[in-house]
Amino acid sequence: MFRRIFSASLVLFFSMSAVCAFAQDDKNQEKTVKLLTIGNSFARNALKYLDQIVTGQGRKIIIGRANLGGCPLDRHWNNAEKDLKEYKYKGKKLTLTEMLQAEKWDIVTIQQVSHKSFKRETFEPYAANLIALIKKYAPQAEIVIHQTWAYRADHNWFTKKDATLTQQKMYDGALANYLWLADKYKLRVFPSGAAIQLCRETQPVKFTCPDPKFDYKKAEKPALPNQDGSLIVGLSWRKNKAGKWYMGNDAIHANPRAEYMIGCAWYEMIYGDNAENVKFVPKGIDEKDAEFLRKTAHQAVKDFKQVDSIKKK
Repeated sequence: MFRRIFSASLVLFFSMSAVCAFAQDDKNQEKTVKLLTIGNSFARNALKYLDQIVTGQGRKIIIGRANLGGCPLDRHWNNAEKDLKEYKYKGKKLTLTEMLQAEKWDIVTIQQVSHKSFKRETFEPYAANLIALIKKYAPQAEIVIHQTWAYRADHNWFTKKDATLTQQKMYDGALANYLWLADKYKLRVFPSGAAIQLCRETQPVKFTCPDPKFDYKKAEKPALPNQDGSLIVGLSWRKNKAGKWYMGNDAIHANPRAEYMIGCAWYEMIYGDNAENVKFVPKGIDEKDAEFLRKTAHQAVKDFKQVDSIKKK
C-alpha cells in the first residue's frame, strides 16, 4: 500500500546533489547547517531530537523555530502581512520577516496545519505568498516542504458512527496535496508523514485499538490500555478544571518513537548520510527498536519519489 502510494506518476526522482547541498563550505570542510521551520507543533515534533542526532554524528546545526501551535499557512501569512511579532529567537520576539533575516538560513521549511493538510483549497494563495516572502528575505535558502502525518486510528474523526474519513484517507489526501505543492514550486519534501505511515505498516508490534482486555468505562488512574506500537502520544491521565482526573487522548502529536524516527529522516535529507548510521538514541527507546526506527527512516527517504528540484550548479 505504501509503495503503491509513492509510485504515482505525479512526481519524479530528485537529484542527489540537492540532498547534501549544504554539507560542504568553500574550504571543503563540513559547515554548520542553518535550518528554519515555519510551522506548528508538528515541526516541534520533527525537531525534538534533531540537534542531538546531528551533534552525535559530529556535525553542527543551528535551528530557528517560527512555530506556533495549531498554526496554518494562512495565519503565518497574515502575521507576515501585519508585521506581528509572534515568533521567538534568541530571547527576542520577531516578525516572520525578521526571523527570515535573523540568520543566513540554508533551509526553510513550510507546512500546512495537520487538520487542513488534506484540504487542497486551504493551501493557496498562502503557500505562494510565503514562498515569495522567503525568496525575498532569505534568497540563499532552499525552501522545503514538511510532509505532516495522519492521526492515530482512535482519533474521534475516525471512530464516530457516521465517520467517512479514515486514517488512510487522511494520509492519502495530505500526501497528494504536499506532492502537488512540491511539483508546483519544484521543492523537495521532508517525508515525516511517509516515515510514520511506513512504520505503522511494517513494525513488528502494530498498534491496535480499542484494547479488548481493557475496561474503558471503569478505568481508574493510573490504569491505561495497551498502546504498544503507537507512534502518537495517545491516552494518558489528566486533570480537568475541577481538579478531577480523566483519561484523555492525544491522537495527533508524535510520541518519542516517532520524533526520533522523523529526526533521523530529516538528518538524512539534510546531510545525505544514511539514517541507519545515526548513533544517538533517546532515553526510553531500546536499541532494538531504535535500530528499526532508523532503518524505517532511511527506507522512507529512499522510497519517497521527490520532484526534480532546482539543480545545483
